[in-house]
Amino acid sequence: MSRRLLSVGLLICTLLCTNAKSEPLRYSWKPETHAAYDVKIVADEPTTKTTLAGLIEYTIGKDGKIRYAGGLKKSVKKKANHPDNRRRRGPFGSPFGPGRIGPPRIPSPFTRKINPFKGTEHTTNNLEFDSRGHLLSIKGSSQLPYMIGHLSILPFERLPEGDETEWKEEVGIVLSEAKEKIVSTRPFGIPSPFDPRPSNEPEKKTSGGQWTEYKIAEDKDGLVAVDVTSLLHPATKDGKDSLRIEGSGKWFFNRTLQLPESLDFKHNIIVESKNNKLTVPVTIVYRRLNEKEWDKILADRAAAEKKRIADAKRRKEEADREAAEAKRMAEAPLTDGELAATLKDLKSASAVEVINRLKKLAGKSPKNPEKEVALAVQPLLKHSNADVRTSAQQAYAKYSPEYKKEYDLLQRYRKGESVPQPSFLLPKDVKLPLGLIVVCQETRDRKWYPAKVTGQQDDGNVTFKYTRWPHRDGKRLLTSLRLPDRRVDQPQVDASVISQLYGTPSAELLQIAMRIWTDKSGGFRVDAKYVRLDGDNVFLELKNGKKAKIPLEKLSEDDQKYVKLLQKKSDKPANPFEIVD
Repeated sequence: MSRRLLSVGLLICTLLCTNAKSEPLRYSWKPETHAAYDVKIVADEPTTKTTLAGLIEYTIGKDGKIRYAGGLKKSVKKKANHPDNRRRRGPFGSPFGPGRIGPPRIPSPFTRKINPFKGTEHTTNNLEFDSRGHLLSIKGSSQLPYMIGHLSILPFERLPEGDETEWKEEVGIVLSEAKEKIVSTRPFGIPSPFDPRPSNEPEKKTSGGQWTEYKIAEDKDGLVAVDVTSLLHPATKDGKDSLRIEGSGKWFFNRTLQLPESLDFKHNIIVESKNNKLTVPVTIVYRRLNEKEWDKILADRAAAEKKRIADAKRRKEEADREAAEAKRMAEAPLTDGELAATLKDLKSASAVEVINRLKKLAGKSPKNPEKEVALAVQPLLKHSNADVRTSAQQAYAKYSPEYKKEYDLLQRYRKGESVPQPSFLLPKDVKLPLGLIVVCQETRDRKWYPAKVTGQQDDGNVTFKYTRWPHRDGKRLLTSLRLPDRRVDQPQVDASVISQLYGTPSAELLQIAMRIWTDKSGGFRVDAKYVRLDGDNVFLELKNGKKAKIPLEKLSEDDQKYVKLLQKKSDKPANPFEIVD
């Protein structure tokens, strides 16, 4: 039996001839028809018995092309009589107590993140055959282990050229070992053909041969029974490992439908290494489903889909009801009893009671917030307990619309999200404390992000880590950084230092800042500092000392605001004293 397109690099180019009792056996792909097969594969390995079972389907479109869909589900059963599976185990899983004794086990290819055997999961392939079963094209993969090949082409054997009752095929093969090599995972160091492990060794190719014999045993009532015998044997040299596959079974062809009907086949994978030998029997069985069975599958699928839709609708309705009820409860005003209990808890000496009540308030979304609650929560914003302060901020944001804006801004700082451009610049020669939260402008999107100072260099550069990306380091000139909004908490810096850093920026301080300027389109940008506004033109000084000029209206909106801020800071009141003599 030919097992075409063998996995692990086994490439077989198969050529067949056939025979029939009356007319030559031929496949016929009738448009808008289908065929389905129940497949079961059992591999009897030394320590386990692995079963692959499932349904595969073929649909022939109007254009005559074949679409395959299906996959096999794997189940593994350990053999109770094997020594490896009969070891006594300790109280924690090992015969020697906690942990596993011995070398690490080699992982199965079925458990790897990238499954090389797509036939063990649901996949689709597009196929094209000729009437004798020659594969003309295949799009997609459905490889199976145990040297079986593609699941999508498993049922299709090659048919004879004429009306022969016996035919034989002989082909050459090439066994490739590239990037994965056969390693020992079995007793006595015998290598297994099922457990590939990555290897840096160069590609190794071994030539060999395969022959398959077919003999029609019976041709009756539209079914042709064919005895199949096959042998695959890579050529080997003395002292080298050898691998061969030999098998036999019976294949049935449906003359009426001109499709495969069933298969009962068994092949042995025989691996020899020096004086050791390992034989793994593999049984392959499939049968075509009749129309009644197929109709039942379609009916079961329709019922399952109907139930799935109904269950999804029911879950959505339940979730909508729960959400509506939660919204109603959140928006409902506090009752007199709830208000009294809330005010009492907020004055409690127990931080736990205060926090619990604040969390309940934070879960509310009152349409008309009670002023008594806001007044009671406000003092807790400066509580000595940090957890109380955090909970108070969350609750106060729900009961004070004015504070809500401030709270949202502070949340952006905590999460490291982009924030509005701050106006607090840093003095040129200031020494920044470690852990100070600053704001820097990203060159990629020109947005401002909070970061934490990690160091300051003699050349005027400051190193930092972004709040949003803590594993990402940054470096900027001191004069290009900003202090955050004054309300942002600076837990790692002394309050007196913070007070010295903040102040109303002067026009001179603003002008020394090197920053990124962008035009209105966003397509052009320069790193420069402001010089002056002359009429409608803004003059800038680049890093190399050269001057640049751009009309104010062609600057980005943020840069125009920045220039206006500079103008506002530099405005001086008119001299009230008039010199008369």
